Amino acid sequence: MIFQHFNLLNSKTVFTNVAMPLLLSNTPKEEVKKRVSELLEFVGLEDKAESYPDQLSGGQKQRVGIARALATQPSVLLCDEATSALDPETTNSILKLLKKINQEYNITILIITHEMGVIREICDKVAVLDGGKVVEAGSVFEVFSQPKTEVAHNFVSSVMHDDIPESVYQLIRAQDESHQIYRIVFVGEATGAPLLSQIAKQYDVEVNVLFGSITELQGTPFGNLIVKFAGEEKEIQRVIMHIHQQKVTVKEVLGNVS
Repeated sequence: MIFQHFNLLNSKTVFTNVAMPLLLSNTPKEEVKKRVSELLEFVGLEDKAESYPDQLSGGQKQRVGIARALATQPSVLLCDEATSALDPETTNSILKLLKKINQEYNITILIITHEMGVIREICDKVAVLDGGKVVEAGSVFEVFSQPKTEVAHNFVSSVMHDDIPESVYQLIRAQDESHQIYRIVFVGEATGAPLLSQIAKQYDVEVNVLFGSITELQGTPFGNLIVKFAGEEKEIQRVIMHIHQQKVTVKEVLGNVS
């Protein structure tokens, strides 16, 4: 287990902290020395073996905690908010280390966190809990791209930032012309297609991008656009049909505003 606040023994050196699970299981000294040295090198702390926890940064302390958790060669690591006490830069370095552990040691990692950025960065699957019950579960791509519950949507929105600010809505409502607002979702190769350029050339509709982002979910490009279409209703519907034909998801966000 990897703890949020490290749980190191302040009176013991880094070496002894990492070695503690092995010492408690009466592992031979030579084996302890070899194993701890390998782990300290793996987490990038080979020069801190004789240091004490109070001499380390938060990120270094967590690396010691990770090395200690790996000492007994577990098949599963449980991370209890392992990055919430760290700054963003240190969090990224710890996430890279956890990903390296998963790939090189083939260890399953179970992460308990409220930080959706952590899940997006390294997880394969996610389960969303509300009131102690699992309300949604699936691959990270499925849950992040199409959250089905309000609590999952709220969590995902904290990192995807796909909502239009209320001030923008007010500006749209204050305008005179008729227009409709749609969310267009691109996945994979579709994120590189010049879809809006094609629409502007082929249809008598004005296109205004209100919001746009492209991110990566489980190695797959994921694009999210919120656009305003202004024009005749019949022409806008032709645009919607064109978008569907490109196998791109489009959903009305706000319609017939004037």
